[in-house]
Amino acid sequence: MKRFKNILYVVGHGGAEEQLTASRVQALARDNNARVEIVHILEKKITDFFSGFGGRNSQDYSKIAREQLQENLDVMQRSSSWIGIAVSSRVVEGRDFIAIIQKVLKDKHDLVILAGLDNPDRKQLVMRLFRKCPCPVWVIRSSRGNDFKYVLAALDLSNDREENRLLNRKIIELADSMAIREGAEAHYVHALSLEFEGMMRGPRFNIGDDEIRAMKQDMHDASEQTLKKLFAETGISADPGRIHLKEGETSEVIQKTIANLTIDILVMGTVARSGVPGLLIGNKAEKVLSRVACTVLAVKPDGFVSPVKI
Repeated sequence: MKRFKNILYVVGHGGAEEQLTASRVQALARDNNARVEIVHILEKKITDFFSGFGGRNSQDYSKIAREQLQENLDVMQRSSSWIGIAVSSRVVEGRDFIAIIQKVLKDKHDLVILAGLDNPDRKQLVMRLFRKCPCPVWVIRSSRGNDFKYVLAALDLSNDREENRLLNRKIIELADSMAIREGAEAHYVHALSLEFEGMMRGPRFNIGDDEIRAMKQDMHDASEQTLKKLFAETGISADPGRIHLKEGETSEVIQKTIANLTIDILVMGTVARSGVPGLLIGNKAEKVLSRVACTVLAVKPDGFVSPVKI
């Protein structure tokens, strides 16, 4: 987690989850000697709402709303819990996810942190950030309490493309550093799925059970070797009992692993190709991220190009 030096903390509407998120931001900033900018998004739909009022210039209402939100941020920033951290705050106007991503692009933030997936509006914002934000997005959930005891790195070992290898490497390194920082256990999971198995078993191909089993074993062995190489590259070691190569559909395998191990935080990639504007998120990642109930750190490959522009 030492790689993060310029954190963007997007606040919501308070509550226990927000307090937990603030404490996480503060701890990470201190560990990394990072600067933090706290922002509250004054959404366009709010300013549009005020523009329909009569009796006062609509811009006066927007100014009042902006000033009120900034006062709230100022109070938060003055808390003694921020002492020793280079912290600033501001109200940003615009459409929520677009305003956040434009802020990331303009000011070169390397991590976005925010709370919550339970509120439907918040969940929609989070999913859009997962799809389109170029830097990692860390979404804090308080359902498992304040301690992170188990970290899960979800890997895709199904192909040997260079950008996929580098993304897997980044996921492993982040999961390991987070586990060290939290005094937690890091686990690693990959879902094994033999493509077109149903077709191969059909009457036209009529491939037998023994040959199917051999294919699956080859697939398992190849994934195991790929993972060993990744660990060797990163200099990270993992107990065999913390490596989970499971057969099944990706989202189901990850969700079962999270439940079985009572995982507190999931680290995973949200796209497997870089440099292609608009290639946002795979179906597998979409399913996982929309269903998990734990904290999530979602990362993109280096060179990912957001479709959002400044």
